[in-house]
Amino acid sequence: MSHTIAARVEATDTVTVRAIDPSGIAWIGFRVDTVLNAVPPFTGITPARFDSVNVGAGNLTDVTRKLSLGLTTLGTFPKSVVVRGYACDLATARNCAFSQTSTVITAPPRFSGPARAATPSNGIDTVVVVAGKTFALPFGGKIATRSSMPI
Repeated sequence: MSHTIAARVEATDTVTVRAIDPSGIAWIGFRVDTVLNAVPPFTGITPARFDSVNVGAGNLTDVTRKLSLGLTTLGTFPKSVVVRGYACDLATARNCAFSQTSTVITAPPRFSGPARAATPSNGIDTVVVVAGKTFALPFGGKIATRSSMPI
């Protein structure tokens, strides 16, 4: 059970969740909580979204799904949230679990490194949700500031 998410997400971005179980996967999804203290031990936990998809009909033992966070009703932005993947197997006893491992995709330091870097973690990730949409500039453009005032 694992998931992958960006360190900075927009309210409508996605989380990728993967579950593997020899008895098959019945449900796969994620949980998002807002917290007062966004580092362990987490305090003031408030559920923001818990969503899952039924994938049991395929009797699959390895399932990966990309799911929309759907966090447009969070209120104020930016907001730190805790994200965890979730899945249940097809066994009669219905075993369910949250992510045991995860990967957070982070942007590189300015003007250095690869376009994106992946950082493994323990399955509980604090990410920042921002409002709006980010769009690439046309033709690979860059934003710069120029002053016409003499120095």
